[in-house]
Amino acid sequence: LVLPPSAGDDLQGSKKGIMEIADMVVVNKADGALLVPARHTRSDYRRAMHLMPARHDGWTPKVELCSSLDPNGGVAKVWESILEFDKTLGPSGQMEKNRQRQRHHWMWSTLSEQLKQYFRDIARVSPEMFDVVKETRLDA
Repeated sequence: LVLPPSAGDDLQGSKKGIMEIADMVVVNKADGALLVPARHTRSDYRRAMHLMPARHDGWTPKVELCSSLDPNGGVAKVWESILEFDKTLGPSGQMEKNRQRQRHHWMWSTLSEQLKQYFRDIARVSPEMFDVVKETRLDA
């Protein structure tokens, strides 16, 4: 999850759903006048991430600062954290299991959307299907 420096201001719930699935949070643009707000945002998110349930055995989500303007500004540190994540979860098979779950979910989501589109197309062509759709609309 990549956030701007002032993202801690609206922490309460607006990003809760995405935070629950984040394996790392990166506070971007942590340089110049934005460095202090970025540090505050990092602190806010570190505290918030500790309240989230663990998603993976052996991994605690990290919250890093990053600036592309500063050669020591965190891009390398973010990359190191990504490699550490891969090294931690790769051998256990957790990442592959996660990918399998994602592929399964994506397959069913795609199939569901295609079926919905198929029936929408039929409703446009078939008078009987159009009547069924019309009868079941809430705003009719």
